[in-house]
Amino acid sequence: MEQQLSFRLGTLDQSIQLAIAGISGVLLGLLSLVISPVWTLVILVGVFIAIVAIERPELAILAVITLLSTIISEVQIPVINVGPGRIFLSDLIVMGLFILILIRWMLDPSFKLTHTPLDLPLFLFFFWSMLSTVYALLFYNLEVPRMIPEVRVISYYLLFYTITNLILKEHNLKLLIEGFFFLATIVAITVIIQYSLGVKFTFLAGRVEYLVTEGIIQENVTRITDIVGEGTLTVAFITKMIKLIISKPRFRGLFELIQSLLIGTAFIMSFNRAHWSVAILAILITIFLVRSLDRQRLVTWIYIILLLLTFLFVPILVNPDSPAAQFISGVGDRLISIVGQKTLLGPADESTLAWREVEYKYAFPQIWNHPILGLGLGARYRLRLVNVDHQRFDGTFYIHNGHVWIMMKTGLVGYFFLMWLCILTIWRGFKYWQRIPGSQIRGYFLGFTLSFLGLVIIAILHFSFVALFWAPLIALMMGVIEVMIKLYVPNQKPVELQGR
Repeated sequence: MEQQLSFRLGTLDQSIQLAIAGISGVLLGLLSLVISPVWTLVILVGVFIAIVAIERPELAILAVITLLSTIISEVQIPVINVGPGRIFLSDLIVMGLFILILIRWMLDPSFKLTHTPLDLPLFLFFFWSMLSTVYALLFYNLEVPRMIPEVRVISYYLLFYTITNLILKEHNLKLLIEGFFFLATIVAITVIIQYSLGVKFTFLAGRVEYLVTEGIIQENVTRITDIVGEGTLTVAFITKMIKLIISKPRFRGLFELIQSLLIGTAFIMSFNRAHWSVAILAILITIFLVRSLDRQRLVTWIYIILLLLTFLFVPILVNPDSPAAQFISGVGDRLISIVGQKTLLGPADESTLAWREVEYKYAFPQIWNHPILGLGLGARYRLRLVNVDHQRFDGTFYIHNGHVWIMMKTGLVGYFFLMWLCILTIWRGFKYWQRIPGSQIRGYFLGFTLSFLGLVIIAILHFSFVALFWAPLIALMMGVIEVMIKLYVPNQKPVELQGR
């Protein structure tokens, strides 16, 4: 269809092309009189993205990840105010991708809709979430301004369908993966720059603070966490590590090694024990899964890492008060604290886990009272508490545990659909990873699978399932896994529905 369209445009008379250009210029001028110059520019960029997406839809998908999951905070995303809500530029891109799928299906006889085993549980989870929310709007006086952000997050799960239906060729898939790691590298460089500036000058949205471990403040070590790109760094780090374990070390891959070091350094600078724990778990699972040849490669990588650490620790031992030495010390203390009893059993104001009991005290009765439909997305589940809520934080609709959040807002039925989706994704990843040809692609496949497993675990401590910056990454991981199965696993082609 694209070739036919290009041919028709190329054969237009020159006077007609000039007329089209002139009319377009007049329309753009009139548009600038109605809306602000900023939005005129946004529309121009949107039109450009739409044109590019026709031929390279993976770039549009990467644009969504750029807007939501890198270094751009939610308040910086271009929006259109519509009544009580807002339409993000990323919303328009996703809608444009679905329109592109519809147009191709209706007009291009060679285009086929792709069906995967994840389609049904994803659709049911989305449908049930919307049903519970509409029910809450009608009968529970759900606040619309509170509802819209959570509905938006769940809607971004549908980006999965655009990946499975538009990423059809190997070169599309490779550009999508390489583009994702390029974005992760940008996030990593930004985090490293922020770390070098310390807490006195912050430009990243999130928590940039002194490291505090077991009540001890380390003013020479900066912790950078809860940033928009945190999920991107975690997925990229886990996947890179898995790929390095499975793939043969190559000196010609120097750029990739530098990229991995940047991503790894920034990942460590989060000092997030939950993310560190799932990364360690992913590496241990990989070591258990790999064959003897891959274990030999792992031993080679261990030698390389030990050699690098030797060069690293020499200046640290010479000058233990240097920033590098303090950083290493902070990392060591944080790792030890993962298994420390105080982290789990300390008082509520000192423990990451214990103070969440306040949330569970109010959340579980709501689940018990609304087990089928839940409270609806965006619903409040408790009254304000003087010792918890304040002017900058309203926790009446917020809970850290993503699993409990879904149970409470969409009911146990909605949670069942989500777990069906998650377990099926992980199961298919473990089932097919050895059948993916080539260590490079196989490393990416297993890396995304274990990253998705890590997400499910992290959601016990974090609201990952309903975090705006995690939603497109969830869709990306599921979509890449299914596209790889379609492209690389023999006799496992998804069912394809012929276009009209």
